[in-house]
Amino acid sequence: MAWLSGTAAPAKKLGANGDYYNRTVNGFTAAVYQKVSGAWKTVMKFPSDCIHGHGISDIWEGDASALETQMKPGDVVVDTATQSIAELIEG
Repeated sequence: MAWLSGTAAPAKKLGANGDYYNRTVNGFTAAVYQKVSGAWKTVMKFPSDCIHGHGISDIWEGDASALETQMKPGDVVVDTATQSIAELIEG
């Protein structure tokens, strides 16, 4: 699994199945996609206040329970232990 990123939606030929793609707007995360069966599927979209600097700070990958002490509210983790995506609401 790899993390890719860009400012536009991911191109069909980009990446491999299981990869994630972080689309940014104004330097902030606007959407997260995962490649499944050769196609990019949107797994998270963020409201415009996140895109304009009031939301997502960092995206982490790993075991969320181990990363929780390093994360801050607004951070998102791709939890490899549970194969899920979550946002830390409170520190």
